[in-house]
Amino acid sequence: MKLFERTESSGWGNRLNLIDGNNVFVGYDYDQDCCENFGYYFQEADGTKLDQDPNLENAFFTLKHKDVSISDEQWDEWYGIAFEIKLQTGEMIWFTIYNEHNGYYSHGFDFGKNVEGAPKPEYYEMGSL
Repeated sequence: MKLFERTESSGWGNRLNLIDGNNVFVGYDYDQDCCENFGYYFQEADGTKLDQDPNLENAFFTLKHKDVSISDEQWDEWYGIAFEIKLQTGEMIWFTIYNEHNGYYSHGFDFGKNVEGAPKPEYYEMGSL
């Protein structure tokens, strides 16, 4: 599994991408807008945030995902979605993308599987946080 950021020089803006060996991916709009806090983090199955990115070698998405919500008085709105990952050790963790803002700012995301020769990804989902 690889985590990488595509920078604005690509012509499509900044994008955070996480893709596994089966070509299952999460892509996330990573362009900063005014008055927001957005990003990603990894967490254990019990919800504990990891202090650093885990070793993603030979890790795979399980295709499970869930909405994530917290209450934060600093921001009017908070949205997040988490995607389950199975590490090489067998441990399950979650990759969470989020956006906290005071309105009018959103970040699109895509989740699916690239299939060689197909015009669009298999089991494709997209949304906005």
